Amino acid sequence: MAYSWEKFDPDVAKAAMKILGPQAKIPDVIPAIEKVWDRSHDTWTEFKAARKRLKDALDGFEQMEKDFQAAWQAQEDAINKENFGLADPKKDKDKIAAARKPFLKRVDEILQDARKESDNMKKVDAAVNIIMDVQR
Repeated sequence: MAYSWEKFDPDVAKAAMKILGPQAKIPDVIPAIEKVWDRSHDTWTEFKAARKRLKDALDGFEQMEKDFQAAWQAQEDAINKENFGLADPKKDKDKIAAARKPFLKRVDEILQDARKESDNMKKVDAAVNIIMDVQR
């Protein structure tokens, strides 16, 4: 079935008929238009679904990053409270402080990397927001 201009865009057909008069015949829209129009609609629907999956995945990743940083921050707090099983923590405070250093250094490295990752994800988030705003 061919698309008629009267169906596809009645205003265009009316404007042409007004100029041409009642004896004129408006040609049909070529069959290729109907095919690409329908495919365009289908691919747009597919794109919107993929866009939503992308946004959901990004939101999930961002939440995981927050949870990851919170867990490592809690690990840092735990290390700062650790006495390593020494009988007299007051007497051995210098040993305990020295023993905490490599742990705290490693935790700090992990947290710094996580913060860099979060900063990088802000760029991804900005790009995804642009994608989410695309309308048709």
